[in-house]
Amino acid sequence: MHLLNGLSAIFLTPFARRAGYTPIVTCSPANNSLCESYGAAACFDYHSPACGADIRVHTDNCLKYALDCVTDAATMKMCYGAIGSSGGSYIALETIATTVKYMRRDVRADWFLADAIMGDGVHMAGTYGRPPSAEHRQFGKQLFALAENWLHNGSIRHHPLEIQDGGLANVPNIMEDMKLGKVHGKKLVMPLLGH
Repeated sequence: MHLLNGLSAIFLTPFARRAGYTPIVTCSPANNSLCESYGAAACFDYHSPACGADIRVHTDNCLKYALDCVTDAATMKMCYGAIGSSGGSYIALETIATTVKYMRRDVRADWFLADAIMGDGVHMAGTYGRPPSAEHRQFGKQLFALAENWLHNGSIRHHPLEIQDGGLANVPNIMEDMKLGKVHGKKLVMPLLGH
């Protein structure tokens, strides 16, 4: 089983299935049916303080892998709580909280910035910087070729899209809707008016 945490989990669920995992996702209950339509075997409410423990019970204490697409100390603790007592791996899409990282010595924790998948390294200051990697470049080439094929044959699909009207003048309204939690389970696309 594989835990996917966050909205990006919707898109990653079919990848996990194609890799032979049984994906479990955390999401808002309003998005359960959407996540299930993308292949989630089970959905858990990330707002619940018992989310990690509930996942551990559901997986019979055997969860080995967690991919955290949100990545803050709270989601990291939730993922750690979900991973079974035999340990496993936690991967984040952002730098990780060292205060949480060492709470469980049986969990290998790391993070991966998407920019690194091209193999060119990440040219950012501080903890984000990563050296070039031929291994990442090879993996990225293979992944992009597979993803393109899967998109064409319908094995995977992108997030649900909602086209917004109003151009750039509408950005403040859309940002306010996002702050108020009115946008769930979709990517907003705003065509720019005028050229």
